[in-house]
Amino acid sequence: MRRSAPVPDATRRPRAAVGLDWGEHALKAVEVQRTSSGYEILRAVSVAVPDAVRNGTPAAVGEWLADTLRREGFRAAQAVWSIPRHRLILRWMQLPGGTPEEIAQMVRFQAGKDLPLPMDRLRYNYARLDEAAPPDGAELPAKTRVLFAAVPAEVADRAAAVVDAAGLAVQGAVPSMMATWALARAARPDLFRAGPGSPASGGEASLGPAAGPDPSPASTVLIDIGWGSCEVSWCDASGIRHSRSAPVGLSALTAEPDAGVAPAAPPPPGSAAPETPRPDPRVALRENAPLPPAAEAWVGRLLAEIGRTLRAWKTEPGGLNIGNVLLAGGGARWPVLQARIGAELGVPVAPLEPSGGLVGTAVPPASLDPSFATAAGAALAALGEDAPFLNLLGALEVRRRRLHGVLVAAGIAGAVLLTGGLVTGWVLLARREAELHAREAQIKELKPRVDQILQTEKQVALASQWGPNRVALADLLREITVLFPPEAYVTTMSVDESGLIRLSGRSKSNQVMSKLVNGLNGSPLFANAAMGAFTKNNDRGEFRYDYTITVQIRSLIPEKANGDKTKAKT
Repeated sequence: MRRSAPVPDATRRPRAAVGLDWGEHALKAVEVQRTSSGYEILRAVSVAVPDAVRNGTPAAVGEWLADTLRREGFRAAQAVWSIPRHRLILRWMQLPGGTPEEIAQMVRFQAGKDLPLPMDRLRYNYARLDEAAPPDGAELPAKTRVLFAAVPAEVADRAAAVVDAAGLAVQGAVPSMMATWALARAARPDLFRAGPGSPASGGEASLGPAAGPDPSPASTVLIDIGWGSCEVSWCDASGIRHSRSAPVGLSALTAEPDAGVAPAAPPPPGSAAPETPRPDPRVALRENAPLPPAAEAWVGRLLAEIGRTLRAWKTEPGGLNIGNVLLAGGGARWPVLQARIGAELGVPVAPLEPSGGLVGTAVPPASLDPSFATAAGAALAALGEDAPFLNLLGALEVRRRRLHGVLVAAGIAGAVLLTGGLVTGWVLLARREAELHAREAQIKELKPRVDQILQTEKQVALASQWGPNRVALADLLREITVLFPPEAYVTTMSVDESGLIRLSGRSKSNQVMSKLVNGLNGSPLFANAAMGAFTKNNDRGEFRYDYTITVQIRSLIPEKANGDKTKAKT
């Protein structure tokens, strides 16, 4: 019989938590404890997930998870897990300044207009990027930047059911790039200085800009390799500016050996003697030996996707200026990938190791390679008071620390009213009455504008009734732009009501277009890409071939009779 999961306190963060990173074939779990002087890693483990477990019910997966954690000595009662980038919907928004409640309403309204799924089918939240919430009574900023993240409800709810079935309290779910960002802040604080939301300023938790004059314009690039994809995030003093998941496929090069388990913390005195530590075969795999042809081809695809992503970001206004590159994931032979990525980019690449920047660890640091970065970062995101916890379980909410401060302030105000007597009460009531009259006048003044906004909202809703699977055209064009090779160009593009896109133009060769078709089929936004006509034209220049390509928008694929969509597996 499993133990019942305790209910976590909504106004404070736990002292210890287990971070979970579920991969295609393995589970990474890291237990982190918050101490008076920092954070300490207590236990870390990497285990292969059997196929029967991975495809089982939440109850069966939860039972397996509970047995695994108990066998490895994990004791934390709360768990948080990371959600990989390719399962997320991200939006960077610039909004008018306002209170936390007003920002939440604007984010919800803006997201509801352009997301591919209805809001009631998502689990979502947001984090402020450029500044903390201003103190009460302070002047509101003119603009506010936020990062909005969402995940399909069935993905988040299944993960929550698994954790609950394991007897753990559901602390939350965090986007994977936010998990690695949390670890990078702890491991390399010199790259991420505290902003207005730090504890010293008393503000809301923030991804805010660096304190002090003249912050460095150089940016940090986080590269997380796993799940058959490469997750690239552009970070600087203001937070995560961009993030992209590029499909590269699975490779034996990034596989974790079944026996590659980080030893757990030693047992307390008086307990049974520990088993003989198992050898870590990853050490033998870290030698920079020549790669087999299949692995070399995979590394080539990986480097091409990283280079394509960074080149696209460099062309944007205020483009990317790479100052530091941190590598997470990568499997047993991550040093090989570290060296190859550094040679490709021409900058040093440092491993994002969980042991860096922490006050201590009961696990041998050599066992804590970058493949544990996401799991450790997920636990740190839930524990850290100085970093925002972008928890995707639930609707938009005011940051927890601010909520805790509101509750404390309310208690103090109540004590003042009780001890102040009736005179103070009458003064407060008179002041509130004057405020209500002033607010009523403001409402009357704003009513015509509110009526106009409501009418516009109705028109937007009417125009959006062509289906629940709305697609942001800007995202599609951005993805096509990233994937499109320089050896070809587009002359015409059309999209019909079924979501079928037709591209036509000119190319240098058939191989170039075949590579584009493969890239479209590997994208999370498209499916069923196919080459149509490919003929030689009369042009005597480089672009001597005419082509036609058709590709289907993945979220608009018609449903079958049984209700299941013909989506390709991502």
